[in-house]
Amino acid sequence: MERWFVVHTHAKGEQKARYHLLRQGFEAYLPQIARRISHARKIDWQPRPLFPRYLFVNFDPRTAAWRKILSTVGVQYLICHDERPIPVPPGVIEDIKAIENEA
Repeated sequence: MERWFVVHTHAKGEQKARYHLLRQGFEAYLPQIARRISHARKIDWQPRPLFPRYLFVNFDPRTAAWRKILSTVGVQYLICHDERPIPVPPGVIEDIKAIENEA
């Protein structure tokens, strides 16, 4: 059964990690929100990670070769307990997507 898991990335490496996870065939989700950026009397809104240094990856730990996530460019580690990935509780990703779409 596929579940969502949390990946901790290198500093400012969320996009790079997402790109390389997608290239490997994983479903990766990087929640973003528009943040106000002010510079030299110019105000701009740019998408920024909702959770800096974190993104989510969807896979079935029983069948997927999930250990290759650990050596993916941009990934620092996968959130685990006793060397097994910890799934995100059901409904959390859907709630995050709802908040992201409202903003």
